[in-house]
Amino acid sequence: MFRLLILSLALITAGFAESISLDGIRMHVVQTADCGVVNHETVFSFSQKDGLVTAQYQGGKIAQGFLVGKFLAEDQLEFSYCQMQIDGTVDNGVSTCEVEFSLDGKITLIEHFEWKSRPGEFGTNVFEEVENMRLDFDRGRS
Repeated sequence: MFRLLILSLALITAGFAESISLDGIRMHVVQTADCGVVNHETVFSFSQKDGLVTAQYQGGKIAQGFLVGKFLAEDQLEFSYCQMQIDGTVDNGVSTCEVEFSLDGKITLIEHFEWKSRPGEFGTNVFEEVENMRLDFDRGRS
């Protein structure tokens, strides 16, 4: 029975990995690095078309942020980001992420970032999918 459960989980996980899409997904930050600026109030709204992944984000210390990137493999994403904080600071950097499903079926990103506007600063953030959330910058879209 245990062997059957492990095999079933492996097949389910393999199926999810092949079909992960960030299109229309909203995520919030559940873990922030010490030098990170995003936090639990920061929400990302993703779009994906073919190999192009984009997102807008805001909340917490972030007035507005944007990212653009691509999948390197079915579970690995790379992107560049730029953002303006509510205090007017403009920052940018690059990230690579592992993309996976949590045990409860939500998409999770484990982001390894490097600030380009703050040389020598880097860290890891964790994002998790949030369902049924509308953001201010979504208003007016159909």
